[in-house]
Amino acid sequence: MSTFNYLLEENDVVGSLSETSNSEAKEEISTNTSNSTFLTDDQFTNLDLCEPLTRALSELSFTYMTPVQSHSIPIALDGKDLLVQANTGSGKTLAFLLPCLEALHRAKFKPRNGTGVIVVSPTRELAIQTHAVCKSLMTFMPQTSCLLVGAQSLQEQVETLGKGCSVVIATPGRLLDHLFGTTRFMHSNLISLVLDDIDFMVGMGFEQELKEIAKMLSYTRIQTLIFSNITQNTKIAEILPEKTDFAVIRIEKSQETE
Repeated sequence: MSTFNYLLEENDVVGSLSETSNSEAKEEISTNTSNSTFLTDDQFTNLDLCEPLTRALSELSFTYMTPVQSHSIPIALDGKDLLVQANTGSGKTLAFLLPCLEALHRAKFKPRNGTGVIVVSPTRELAIQTHAVCKSLMTFMPQTSCLLVGAQSLQEQVETLGKGCSVVIATPGRLLDHLFGTTRFMHSNLISLVLDDIDFMVGMGFEQELKEIAKMLSYTRIQTLIFSNITQNTKIAEILPEKTDFAVIRIEKSQETE
């Protein structure tokens, strides 16, 4: 089994595969910093992104990437499956949205193609926040996004999905409602599945729902991006038993010593 090593900053280290319980993981990158939200010298303009996304990032005044973004995005742009451990507030949302949106652009995804990206969030509040960021990034893109959470009209969501929604951001329960009950929800052309804060979702008791979602989406044929505060590899292996080729990236805070 080969291991792919990526060029890291001088103070970064490449973790060995023995440090993770997923023996099939292809790589693990650990970045030890005093603050995982600090900005690196890597700029978004250095990424291979389409003009609409580059323009949106400029309008939003995003110039430099955080460690999780600089390490995750280039790998995800290559179509690899990712398991990323990083703290809340480290820039994870852009780390998974940008490669997913770029994939839609490269595929010239259209409404008639249905849904190309699904992001599963643990809570309604996080889903709403993620959708707001997604809409901002998609300002100059022809593709569309929609939010599927509780406390919203189920019928309106059905109608939106029927028109074709390129990016779906949803909570597990509401997503399952539509996977089971909305016949016009076309996801056969899905490109990417994102499980955000998977450790939180498992802790909330959504493990079975995640297994059902992965199965219904035929997860083995699509890119899967998993973001977590901790790498619960055992649970991930149970949820996605046939996904064994993850690139594992850890962004950790250095421990203070006396």
